[in-house]
Amino acid sequence: MILSFSGVVFAYLLGAVPFGYVIGKIKKVDIRKSGSGNIGATNVLRAMGKAAGAAVLLLDLLKGMLAVIIAGKICSCQSAAYSGIAYIYLAGLAVVTGHIYTPFLGFKGGKGVATTLGVLIGLCFWVAGAGKVLILLFSFWLFVVVISKYVSLGSILAAAALPVCFWIFIKTPASVFFGVITGGLIILRHKDNIRRLIDKKEKRLKL
Repeated sequence: MILSFSGVVFAYLLGAVPFGYVIGKIKKVDIRKSGSGNIGATNVLRAMGKAAGAAVLLLDLLKGMLAVIIAGKICSCQSAAYSGIAYIYLAGLAVVTGHIYTPFLGFKGGKGVATTLGVLIGLCFWVAGAGKVLILLFSFWLFVVVISKYVSLGSILAAAALPVCFWIFIKTPASVFFGVITGGLIILRHKDNIRRLIDKKEKRLKL
């Protein structure tokens, strides 16, 4: 029990590491005062260039994947009665929540998209059908971004589709619950982007 609780706390704290802010500090840039003010990869890309943006994307993705893989390992130490898969989803939710609401920056973090992608990759190690969810959602996100040039629009629509994909391919209460809460958090963090999209003031992706 102590081990499992520690795993969730670890997942939250791992998610809370603000890599966008850290890399900005290394480059003497406060990312919170640049562009949209978000610490995620897209804003880092615009403020500090492709290398910094790619680094933040990879690091945010890896912390989501690592949290889920470790949670799965912890499950292997639990009794047969322990609901391991539900615990893995809980760790996934914890790492995304930590990223969005990091205590290291006054509970104002990123938008959770890259970290959620990492969680989906991690789930592929433990959950049958997770690979289909990953491939479909990433393809959908990429299609929307390529067509519209709006990263935010792709992220919002993919977040909305998250619980639907879990319901279609996995069909467990824990997976759908994770999809609803995580998708909802991501959409909530994009409220300013939604407003700018409606007002036609959202910036398009330029590579």
